[in-house]
Amino acid sequence: MGILFSKDDFMGKLKKDLSHSVTKINEYVKATTSDNKFWLEGTPTLVDYYKVNSLKSKYETTLEAVDELIGSDSPLKYDFVENIPIYGLDLMELSVEINELGQDNTYNGTFYIQPGIIIPEPNDFFYIQVKDFKYLFMVTNVRSEKTSYHSYYEVDFVLSHYTKEQIELQLNDSYVANTDNIGTQKKVVFETKEYLLTEKLEKLYMKLFDFYVNAFYNNELNLFICKYNNKNCVNDMLIHFIIKHNLFIKNKTFLKNIILQQIFVVDDEYQKFYKNSIYYACEINNTKFLTLENFDIEKYNNPKQPILNVSKDPLYGFVMYETNSEGTVNPYNNELIRRIKENDLYVASEGYGVVIYDKEDYFLENILINFINKNSNIDKIINDIDTYDFIENYSTYMLVPVLMYIIKRRLSDIVK
Repeated sequence: MGILFSKDDFMGKLKKDLSHSVTKINEYVKATTSDNKFWLEGTPTLVDYYKVNSLKSKYETTLEAVDELIGSDSPLKYDFVENIPIYGLDLMELSVEINELGQDNTYNGTFYIQPGIIIPEPNDFFYIQVKDFKYLFMVTNVRSEKTSYHSYYEVDFVLSHYTKEQIELQLNDSYVANTDNIGTQKKVVFETKEYLLTEKLEKLYMKLFDFYVNAFYNNELNLFICKYNNKNCVNDMLIHFIIKHNLFIKNKTFLKNIILQQIFVVDDEYQKFYKNSIYYACEINNTKFLTLENFDIEKYNNPKQPILNVSKDPLYGFVMYETNSEGTVNPYNNELIRRIKENDLYVASEGYGVVIYDKEDYFLENILINFINKNSNIDKIINDIDTYDFIENYSTYMLVPVLMYIIKRRLSDIVK
């Protein structure tokens, strides 16, 4: 079963982000094109852009050839790109001029487009709507220009007598420009299904973010703590994993950012233990270093962080030992580690007619087994996460940051 999306949610998100996106675009333009006044004379116009897909098209690259070939039998193929920002268009002025000329007459103009979005070329089309008026334009000429800071494209266009519907008969694929990424190292143009997936992932990530903070964050100590054996406990290896991957640092929601401090010095000995942990196995999707884990619970007495020693309720930490000894505990559950190493999923079972456990009891553990062993498509794993009703317990304390890491890694793969 695939991940489902709501078209209304998608369009609402685009409209909600428009003001923020335009601001970011203008900031980038000012930083890279300060010696070109025309870039600064207004906000960009977001257009629907139809770009020739040269790999899928077979045609002579002349304007005359295109004039003869637009239509259902044309060998030209176009990619539709929503939300492309262009500069140099005064929409109201353009609308008045076209209406005065009449759409049967020729109208031409020029716009400018930033680098790093698309590479415009002759025979592309773009579509805009001004109130009740809709216009389709065709690109006739493109010049690559340079400022002292950056390059840009100067694009000539004419009013087209074709219709949007005719062009859409020749569509190859559809894309969306994420204008938040302009001027960054991130990808700007996404396949529409990819863009929808990023929105889905961001929403799910924040759902986990909010749940985890509400359930486990201690503002006084600036730590995530949980109850274990009726004691307030913190797992420093978990904290290290969270810090290492900036799991609670979100640029878009900076007011929510939680900047944790490492509890222990991350020295060679610490790294050795970390390399044997579930968290490292998640990072490399491999179990070759994963070992059974033996811990003892000890009260904190850390002179370098006195606040941990004088908190209202005693705070305990898990101290790792290389071998099992009397009194040690296994907060990760060595049965789970065995199953991860053997790729052995939990399944519902009964003993003497009594249900020992149900598959749903180990839902999160099975996700972990599947992810580390690469059993399932990552989008299937994420879809499973989205259906789960999280509750505050030791299992979610240990595993929700791993789920956040999985989502963050998938987002990173998409926006590269």
